[in-house]
Amino acid sequence: MFFKIHPLPPALAALLLSVLALPAAVIRDIRVEAVDVHFNDRDFVLAATQVRPGDAVDQRRISRDVKNLMGTGRFSFVDSELVAAGEDFDLVYRVAVKPRLEKPVTVEGAAEMGERHIRKWLELEPGDAVDDAILSMRSRKVREEYHRRFYPEVKVSWEIITEPATGFARVIYRVKEGGRASLRRVKFTGNTYQPPGFGERFKAGLSRREAVSPASVPPEQLEAVVRPRLWHIFSFFTKRGVYNPDELDADRDALRALYLDRGYLDAEISPPAVEYFRPRKLEAVYNITEGPQYRLGEINLRGHTRFTADELQALVKLRPGDIAGMGAINRTAETLRDYYWNRGYMRAGVRPRLRPRASEPVVDLDFQFHEGDVVNIRYVDIRGNTRTKDHVIRRELAVYPGELYNMVKVRQSERILRNMGFFSNVSSYPRETGEPFRDDLVFEVEETRTGQFMLGAGYSSIDEIIGFVEVSQGNFDLFGWPTFTGAGQKLRLRAQVGNETEEYLMSLTEPWFLGRKLTLGGEVYRTVRKNLSDYYNERRLGGAITLGKPLKGFFQRANLRYGLEEITIYDVSSNAVQRIQDEEGSRLVSSLKLTLIHDTRDNFFVPTRGVRATVASRLTGGPLAGDVDMYGLEADVSAYYPLWFGHVFNLRGWAAVVQEYGKDDDVRIFDRLFLGGARTLRGFKYRYVSPYEEGEPIGGKTAALAAVEYTVPITRKILRAAVFYELGNVWMDAYDMDTSYCSDAGIGLRLDVPGFPIRVDYAWPLEISGDVERTSARFNFWLGYGF
Repeated sequence: MFFKIHPLPPALAALLLSVLALPAAVIRDIRVEAVDVHFNDRDFVLAATQVRPGDAVDQRRISRDVKNLMGTGRFSFVDSELVAAGEDFDLVYRVAVKPRLEKPVTVEGAAEMGERHIRKWLELEPGDAVDDAILSMRSRKVREEYHRRFYPEVKVSWEIITEPATGFARVIYRVKEGGRASLRRVKFTGNTYQPPGFGERFKAGLSRREAVSPASVPPEQLEAVVRPRLWHIFSFFTKRGVYNPDELDADRDALRALYLDRGYLDAEISPPAVEYFRPRKLEAVYNITEGPQYRLGEINLRGHTRFTADELQALVKLRPGDIAGMGAINRTAETLRDYYWNRGYMRAGVRPRLRPRASEPVVDLDFQFHEGDVVNIRYVDIRGNTRTKDHVIRRELAVYPGELYNMVKVRQSERILRNMGFFSNVSSYPRETGEPFRDDLVFEVEETRTGQFMLGAGYSSIDEIIGFVEVSQGNFDLFGWPTFTGAGQKLRLRAQVGNETEEYLMSLTEPWFLGRKLTLGGEVYRTVRKNLSDYYNERRLGGAITLGKPLKGFFQRANLRYGLEEITIYDVSSNAVQRIQDEEGSRLVSSLKLTLIHDTRDNFFVPTRGVRATVASRLTGGPLAGDVDMYGLEADVSAYYPLWFGHVFNLRGWAAVVQEYGKDDDVRIFDRLFLGGARTLRGFKYRYVSPYEEGEPIGGKTAALAAVEYTVPITRKILRAAVFYELGNVWMDAYDMDTSYCSDAGIGLRLDVPGFPIRVDYAWPLEISGDVERTSARFNFWLGYGF
């Protein structure tokens, strides 16, 4: 075997020999040269660097030291140079030292804000380093604060006057405030929407096809995107209406998405032009180039082998001739992907591909499949649960080891874990195991605080002044000494004392009784109510046990509650009617109540859509023993309908009946029905809508209430305004109703602070029934969520 060796070029060979023959050059000395500002602190430089005199020249180490010097924050510029010194080199650092502020910043031009505010926002004190970069960064805060106060045209500049000999500087900061102005309206040019005529609407009502949908995007839908940026009457608190060009520009994507959903695939939205349309009032003008509205041509499925075309085609609701809306196309792709994910093909993907035709506004649509192989779950691993026990998490999951890797159920499990309220973050991912077609499923959770301690005071129009203390733990463990957390139980301890009420409560709930999805809860309580009547007070001492079970069907849950309590009527007025005087004393009440619940609300506390319906029956005495024989029936329905811009329309209907039986010849005063007050008919005094006897409300055996309420958000998720109308009545006898009723109308505010919601209403009584006392308009103040 022979090798042919090519000689190096003569010049390269000579250079290589010279390098190999010479010893490595070293650094003889290190010097520091300052630019503009005098600097002689060589020790500071050596403390921040590693290269020393006598070290071999190493350009990488020198570059690293330059970065270290810049990192000290003392210099605005650092450079290095190797200066030949015989056979060795001197290392020279050239630095631009940041001067130090000699005295507070001098502010010019801030007539409206004042010098004090500008200095506060700059956050610069004598002795701090200053340069253009620092002032540029600090000026962002100044501009932001001006913008928040509706000064959109503010401009700032500065001058740094440096004394090179001392290293100190004075800063003159100049502000041109401009005038106040807020963003009041938005306009769109180029939008070609025309409302459909009667014939088009009639045709649309007969067809389910989008082909008859009106062209373009309605202006109100475009305005809805930008409306949260616009000024309104509460902008003093919310800061809506502040002109922020970055936010307005970001809205272009949302505006274009509306056009894409209607098939305008070439639509373009220009950056907004903002201009004055009146003094101190701005408008943003978006220019829209719509282009043609595309429709679908051929629709093809490509790359699928696991399922037949007929199976997959049945999931595609799009048809040739439909508007090529990207929202509908992407939803169809997700439906096809979910079909694979539901069957264990967890790595499957479906990508829509549009192929425009050259001669007409039509696109052919291909759904391209990437299928992968079916995967099973080998093991479910829970990570990050430092307090919550593993079995508390596992029992809530919708997936199990050995099953197909169903991504839809995995996402469902994530939602369930988030809704438990134990974790601030929940995520999941597959972990490869080395075994073919088998992966582990890992759930990562991050624990959050589940205990709460509240101490405070409040006022309501019913309870008047109250003071309360409450301790609760949503992830309690009765036997988990010493932390007593992690088992998913609910503990609540509450004490409340006020002018008119007194309440002490302790409750504990086990959500998985006997290892099944049965809820077992127990409570003991003592309450004193002095606000039920002007003629007597009521005290209750007792306890209850509740067993709950999820159901399938219309009613999703059933709760069975047994209660045993002693009810005492005391301090009965001598001028009370005889019916009430006869109630004085204590009675033992043994009762059983069954409640069926249907709930589809999107939020339990501040719902915007869905329905909550309950049907309940209660039996007291009889086979349950006790001193009172009575039964009751109750139904309550609330429906929530989302409208535009976050507005919500709420309908409520409620009806109840109570009836004595057995040894009792009448329903006791503490079981009778009343209306009026902050929870029912808000235009009337608490419990004053009732049958009367000698001018005194005594309650009835049948009651009904209907209410409508319309709420409008003022600030996102916190403050809402409301208008409402209510009518209802209470009748003397069971199952005996007539057409007489009381009604009221009013306005209100809802402050939805988590854990401390406040409702304020002002209501006017309208219709009056029977002997119900007529009152003037009333304020109602309530701590708690509405119906």
